[in-house]
Amino acid sequence: MNAGNSEFSYANCSILQKNVMLKSKKVLEDTIENYGTHGSGWFFLHETFPAKSLHFVHSSSGVHWLSQVPEDLLDYNKENIHMANSSPSSVYEAYFTQFKKDFTTFLRIRSEEILPIGRMVLTLLGRSNADPTIKDCCYIYGLLGKSLVDMSAQGLLHEEDITSFNLPLYAP
Repeated sequence: MNAGNSEFSYANCSILQKNVMLKSKKVLEDTIENYGTHGSGWFFLHETFPAKSLHFVHSSSGVHWLSQVPEDLLDYNKENIHMANSSPSSVYEAYFTQFKKDFTTFLRIRSEEILPIGRMVLTLLGRSNADPTIKDCCYIYGLLGKSLVDMSAQGLLHEEDITSFNLPLYAP
């Protein structure tokens, strides 16, 4: 936690969150009261609703999941299950390219489904630095990958199971 009055201090972030929630509360209440809600387990990169039918769209912790692990990643990211310090730059680029493709598709489809006066709120993982391996978001996956490699060395897992797996996740 940061102390003081910096823009990242707990107090300032809490005040900002409170203000956002207070301003959003009326919109959410009106939407639920007037139009109801719908939760969908359908994959969000496909058309889910009729064109121009949504007043409000909310996605919480969904758009950072990729539709697939970037292509040809397994050849370059051995002993990692995600982007890691030991991953070559081509791995970072592949994850970013896949995220950009998926996020663009998500926005295009939602733009067709939402009314011109509609609103959208997205909550997703993020990071405070351009380096995708920092502790903000992806560091834990590097530790998990190392643990899996250690388990393989102890004979608890097959090496092929680790080298054939990567998390389809990107935090912008």
